[in-house]
Amino acid sequence: MGCRVHLVLIFSYKTVKCCKGHLLDSCESIWPILEVRDQQIDSKEPSLQAVLSTLMTGFDEEFHRCCTLPGCDAAMQIETLTIKKLPTSVMFISLPVGVPVECSDEVLLSDEPWGLLGRISATTATGGHFFVHVKRDEPGKMPGFYHYDDLTNGGRAVFDEKPINFKANSVYVAYGKK
Repeated sequence: MGCRVHLVLIFSYKTVKCCKGHLLDSCESIWPILEVRDQQIDSKEPSLQAVLSTLMTGFDEEFHRCCTLPGCDAAMQIETLTIKKLPTSVMFISLPVGVPVECSDEVLLSDEPWGLLGRISATTATGGHFFVHVKRDEPGKMPGFYHYDDLTNGGRAVFDEKPINFKANSVYVAYGKK
């Protein structure tokens, strides 16, 4: 029997304008993993919900680069990144290492709830060792999050009662559409 692989894609749109409003570039992109950069995280509200909401409406970032149009002396470009379409079932998100981000059990995107499926975290900002929290809802097993750390419990996953909604050195999180 063969297996099917469903490629999970995120469609985004990027526009680049100089500070005088000249459109310099625009393109659509397809990403298998949504990469969140530390510039996109608001220090007042370092939550994944806030980052995703901003990306859905358009995140502006300024760069000190000259306009490429002849006769324009603008020395700054504004790049806008907007998520246009989300995956249909599972979304993988890459987070910046060393920047704590709160990843709640549920995020709301385009009026649809997405539930946290798992989280890969590092013990240090340099990523020296990793551990994983995975959500399980299988029959016969206690539903909830299981903690896997290859340095403890002989490498077996154990049930973890504590919520995983903490600010850690996360590297990846996965959300599934509810």
